[in-house]
Amino acid sequence: MGQIAGRVPIHLELDRPFGDKVVGYSSSTWEKGEGSFDLIGRITPGGVLNLVAYSGKQPVRKLVGSLQGYKGDRLVADWLELDRNGRVVRSRELVAVYTPVPEPATRQTYQDGNGAPDALDKLMGIEQFTPRYTVEQIRRARGLIAQEPDAKKRGDLYLLLQSKVSYRNQRNNSSIGREEDEKYTPFGDMRAERVGKPLGDVMCNLTSAAMALEQLGIGNPDPKNFPQFEDYLEHLRRKIADAKVKVNPEMEKAIRISYHRESRAGWQSVIEAMGGYVEDVGSGQRDKEWWEKNVLPHLAKGHSIMMSIGGHIVRVQKVSEEGLIVDDPYGLVRLFPGAKWDYGENWQQANSLKNADKSQELAGARGEDVLWKWSDVSKHSMRWIVAVRRK
Repeated sequence: MGQIAGRVPIHLELDRPFGDKVVGYSSSTWEKGEGSFDLIGRITPGGVLNLVAYSGKQPVRKLVGSLQGYKGDRLVADWLELDRNGRVVRSRELVAVYTPVPEPATRQTYQDGNGAPDALDKLMGIEQFTPRYTVEQIRRARGLIAQEPDAKKRGDLYLLLQSKVSYRNQRNNSSIGREEDEKYTPFGDMRAERVGKPLGDVMCNLTSAAMALEQLGIGNPDPKNFPQFEDYLEHLRRKIADAKVKVNPEMEKAIRISYHRESRAGWQSVIEAMGGYVEDVGSGQRDKEWWEKNVLPHLAKGHSIMMSIGGHIVRVQKVSEEGLIVDDPYGLVRLFPGAKWDYGENWQQANSLKNADKSQELAGARGEDVLWKWSDVSKHSMRWIVAVRRK
């Protein structure tokens, strides 16, 4: 954490926007010294910004700023620092490095139709139901959950957190195929059709990994060059593979195949490089009792769950009474007995979502919060199921 005037370690969160000039929310740490901080959000100059400074769980003071305008990628504001009693401590110019973030995909806005905050929102001090958290909020939530002494309550809070991770759509990824990556693949040599073309259709692996990492509070370290986290992960995978080839050029084919995004070592090495650890949980046809015994405890510990349904990878969000709730980065899929699955009548809709992430008309074709019923899950042979946790 950084410090305000060298006194108290803090992090900043948007308290309440005023007027129509401030849009969205922000969360940041005071990293660049007195009077400067990283700002993530959607904010228009001319608005008034209320920031609360926290030390751990306790709010310690407020910063009230009136945004004046841009200086390149920086926002400038006149601001007042208030103590706990609302007294002005000082006033000065505030400079913020501004990083825009894309609008998240639509998720149910209200719980039970009344907008009341759930238990995790209350723990976070949020006054209305919030279906999605930023990575910074997830990181803070995990810190607060870890302090809960009651194991049952702690597990329930982690389960709530699983549902607040932003859904990611692989179809609009911007990574472009390289010949060195597609020359040797796990499913045949030289996939020429991918070279120079967008790779979103074959990035379920790293897109699911991005959701799994964000659930752990691990976010995109380079949003300026890679606005989508999964594209950064593909960039990182290439760096790992290229480095290994440079050391052992005579082993290039074996390395390219092993560290391809479609190979386990490819996506697992990326997760580990980002600070995660991958643990095998199981595979094959499994019933509700098995999932409750073997997977639910991982979710209740705050671990992420990824699984393969045979050539396709998704994130498991919840083990429910009706079945599994999953986030499928490609779209709405149906499971069949054995290892078969199909998008069926959803194929055309899912296909048209490519590069159209905000399409409201086709939102129902997304793979967000999809229910796989136990009658289908128990007959489908999962290729593998893994838990992802922090190292």
